[in-house]
Amino acid sequence: MQSQGIPSINKMVDLKFRYMLEQPQKIGVLTMEKSSIHEVNQQVTETELAWLGGIIDGEGSIGINGRRNGKFNLCPVMQLSNTSPNMINKVISIFERMGIKHYIQTHHLSYANPNHQDIYKVIIGRLSQMKLFLEAVIPYLVVKDGQAKMTLRFVNSRLSNGARPGNPNFCPYTEEERKFAEIVNQLNCESNHRLRKSELESSTTIRETALVG
Repeated sequence: MQSQGIPSINKMVDLKFRYMLEQPQKIGVLTMEKSSIHEVNQQVTETELAWLGGIIDGEGSIGINGRRNGKFNLCPVMQLSNTSPNMINKVISIFERMGIKHYIQTHHLSYANPNHQDIYKVIIGRLSQMKLFLEAVIPYLVVKDGQAKMTLRFVNSRLSNGARPGNPNFCPYTEEERKFAEIVNQLNCESNHRLRKSELESSTTIRETALVG
C-alpha cells in the first residue's frame, strides 16, 4: 500500500521517477556507456551544465571517502540531497543524457511523520562515472571547484594505474593518491567550518536585531 506522501508527488514527476520514489531501497539506474565527454554532452546544453554546477555548489558534496571493512578503501563520491522531486528529476535527466550511471536513495521521512518531507539523494561513486561527471561540471563550479579538481586528479591516477571496481587491492594506493584524498578532506572540513561560522553569525545578528527592535 502506498504512503500518504506518494500521491501528491506522483503529479509532479514522470512514470519512471514515480517508480524510483516508491522504492525503499537504493536503485541503480543503468544508462548507456559513451566513448567521450564530448559525445555524451551532445544533448546537454551549456545552460543545463551551468545550472547543475550551481546545484552541486549549493546542495551537493564531492569527496573521497575512506572505508575500512577490514581493508583500507578510498572511494570518490558525489552526493546530492534535496526534498524537491522537480530538482532531483532534472538532475537525473541531465545525468542520463550524459551517460552517467548513478544511484537514487529515498529517505521516506513522511512515513514516520506526515509533516516531514521525503529526502531524495542522487549518488555517483564509480571511477569511470566520476570522471565523466567531474570533467563536465568542473568549468561551472565555484564553491566546490578545489574539491572537484583534486578528486579528478585522484580518479585519473587510479584509472591510469589500472584500478578496477570492487578490487582496490589490485592496484595499491600511491602516496600521491593518499595525499589527494587528504587535501579533499581538508577542503571539505574548511568549507563546513566556514558554513557553520556563517550560520552562527547570521543567527547572532538576527537575535541582536530582535532585541534592538
